[in-house]
Amino acid sequence: MTKFDLYSESAINEMIRRLKDVDEIRIHTTSVGGCMGREAFRWSGAPKLAPMHFWSAKGTVAHHIIEKNIIDGEPLRYDPDEITKVAVGRGTYVPQRLAHAIRPQVETALKNFKIWLEQTEIDLDPENLIGAEVRLESPLRGRYTLTGAIDLLTEKVIIDFKNGKKSYQKAYYKQLGNYERLCIEHELGTEFQKTLVFLGDPDGPQEYTPKAASIKSAMQFFKKELDDRMRAYDLMEQGVLPCFNPGFGCSLCPYRGICAGV
Repeated sequence: MTKFDLYSESAINEMIRRLKDVDEIRIHTTSVGGCMGREAFRWSGAPKLAPMHFWSAKGTVAHHIIEKNIIDGEPLRYDPDEITKVAVGRGTYVPQRLAHAIRPQVETALKNFKIWLEQTEIDLDPENLIGAEVRLESPLRGRYTLTGAIDLLTEKVIIDFKNGKKSYQKAYYKQLGNYERLCIEHELGTEFQKTLVFLGDPDGPQEYTPKAASIKSAMQFFKKELDDRMRAYDLMEQGVLPCFNPGFGCSLCPYRGICAGV
C-alpha cells in the first residue's frame, strides 16, 4: 500500500509550491464549510487511493443522466455497463461493480424525476428555461473565485435536485442562497423562488421551497465559513496545515484511505 505523510517536509513544500504557482483558486459553493484536510492532501500531491463511494456514485450518475435529458433530450434510462464508459461529474469514471450496485437507487431517482416533471406546478416551458447545470462564478478577494452549478434554472426559479429523501439541512439553504446571489450578480434576475426536489424516496418525489428566513439565517453562517476557507488557503501557502473536520464527508473523501482525520 502506498504511504503518504502529509506532515513531511516534502509534502508541505509541495503544497506551498503549488499554491504559489496558481493565479486563481476556485471555491465551489458546496465545498464551503467542509473539511480543509481534503484540500491539504490535494495541494500536496497526495494520491487518491480510495475508490468512488457508493453514495457519491449514485448521486453523480443520476445527476448526469438527468442533465443529459434536459440539455440533449437523451432518454432517462440507466445502463450500468454503458455508464462505465462515460466520464460523469468532474471527469470521474464509475467502476463496473459499483455501477451495478447503485442501479436500484439511480432508477428510483430517474422514475421520481419523470413523476416530478408531470406533477410540478413550476413553469418549465422552454421559453422560460435558462438552462440546466448552469455554471456561474463570482470574484472574491485576491485570487479567489466562488463558483456554483445550478441543476435547473428558469427565469423565476432555482431548482436543486437531491438524490436522498426529504431533509432540512442548513447546507442546502446556503447552497440555494448562493445560487441566487450568483444569478443576481450575473443579471439573470432580481429574485428567485428557491426549490429543492428530493428524488430518493421510493414513494415518490418531494418538492420543498424553504422559507426565506431559513435561507437568510444560513447565509450568515456561510459568509464566515467562506472567510475561514480563504484564510486557510492563505496559511497553507505559508506551510501551515489546516484543521480537519471529521464527519460523514470523510466517507466520501478520495483521501480517506490515507487520512488520519486529525
